[in-house]
Amino acid sequence: MCVCVCVFAAVTWSSGLAGTHAVLQLLRPADHVVALDDLYGGSSRMFHRLAEPAGLQFSFVPMSGDLHELRNALRPDTKLVWLETPTNPLMQVSDIQRIAELVHAMAPGCIVAVDNTFMSPYRQRPLALGADIEFDSVTKYINGHSDVVMGVTMTNSDSLHKRLRFLQFAAGAIPSPFDCFLVNRGLKTLHVRMEAHSANATAVAQYLEAHPAVESVLFPGLESHPGHALHQRQTTGDAGMLSFRVRGGLAEAKAFLSAVQVFILAESLGCVESLAEHPAIMTHASIPPDERARLGITDNLVRLSVGIEDKRDLLLDLQQALERAVPGAYLDVAPFVSARGRADACGRGGEKVVLGRHPEDVHVDGDALPAAESLVATPSARPTQHHSHSSVFSPDPEAKPNKSRSSSRRGSSSGSDIFGADTSLSREPARRSQSKARPQDADIFGESPPPSRPATSTRGQGSRRTDSNIFGGAAPPRQSAEAKDEVVQGTASPRPDTASSTTSSARRPPPGGKSSFMFG
Repeated sequence: MCVCVCVFAAVTWSSGLAGTHAVLQLLRPADHVVALDDLYGGSSRMFHRLAEPAGLQFSFVPMSGDLHELRNALRPDTKLVWLETPTNPLMQVSDIQRIAELVHAMAPGCIVAVDNTFMSPYRQRPLALGADIEFDSVTKYINGHSDVVMGVTMTNSDSLHKRLRFLQFAAGAIPSPFDCFLVNRGLKTLHVRMEAHSANATAVAQYLEAHPAVESVLFPGLESHPGHALHQRQTTGDAGMLSFRVRGGLAEAKAFLSAVQVFILAESLGCVESLAEHPAIMTHASIPPDERARLGITDNLVRLSVGIEDKRDLLLDLQQALERAVPGAYLDVAPFVSARGRADACGRGGEKVVLGRHPEDVHVDGDALPAAESLVATPSARPTQHHSHSSVFSPDPEAKPNKSRSSSRRGSSSGSDIFGADTSLSREPARRSQSKARPQDADIFGESPPPSRPATSTRGQGSRRTDSNIFGGAAPPRQSAEAKDEVVQGTASPRPDTASSTTSSARRPPPGGKSSFMFG
């Protein structure tokens, strides 16, 4: 009986791009590379501005559909095929197994490398589908906590593994021991996080697809996606990445990104926090405008990395941000929150609400709500601003501090947001309902505290109890500073108010001249 064992070996790198660069170093000058045209911006920049000047030749082609362009691009000197699936940011799906079979048949010895960052090894395993190298940016889903920069290359080829290990040794692009510790911590919750990412992203995609302010949604988990069936076959589920086109153009996209409060404006992805970014201006800004237009990276395209926050909070944030980007466009979030979600639990799924900024401002129709239930506010109680930094698109150095109640309490002072838009809107004062306020005489569990005992201080009007020490025994009377000095110098006379000689001996200083208690 013959038993075949597949050995998967991995090499980690100090960053994701260091891992990409290591794969390119497996090649020789004048070797040919076929790469996907819809690439991560960092990979595209490395291929065009570092690898091509070093002598490598590149062909960029789409790799979805019938693969005829890939077939035409392959040459005898093609040594590497590099692809992503789903792609960044257009979420196109490529058939890894078909591509690997085609490449290995037409170009023997050619390496098929798959950037699996958008899915993680938990959701998609390219090596099992015929790829030679799986690459992941560990910074993203594998670590998942936004505190590590790292990359990893995995292979089931012993020769490729030895060459990559030598490159790691010779080039020195190794991660730090502490980063490795943090990644091992993140791996322990990868399966739990990916399930939460998937559930939230599916709800977000369904909500955006039905919203009147959205032109289209790019998410392979939707049945409307052209690669949905293929995506279902080669993965075990969805991740948290999706893109959508807001109705309008650059101004509407900026307005949306200026208004989000739960989503954070950032280029990264795959962490527990939800992130939003504008590919044309941020992650893919290095791609020439005509090339972006050809690929479909339009000015109204927004990319979301959906985190693991409460689903209702995420949908409410999208609701209020889209309403600001496209005034008058509104869609209730209640149908898109599961029966076990916070909407049904609170019984408030149908209000037209926006997120509040502070727990004390939380109210619906003027009625106070516990802050732990939902951070919502009436539509008239618009939040002030997000942060006090300048816009990455149109900085406003002349922005004056906002004198609102919120800025004085929270320290936020700018009247413009990160896109330069004026967001200095007043917030309606919070109104608390006396019926829902917690009684002042109750403890944190809602129970009445025991009646307080009157203090029997020996120091006049002081409120501090001095009739017992920390062990429950009787405490000696306190001495003045002058009396303590006399005791230290040995010139003190017996005090008339001393209760007994036992108490006096308790106050006698120990050898060495100090007169304080061990715990005092």
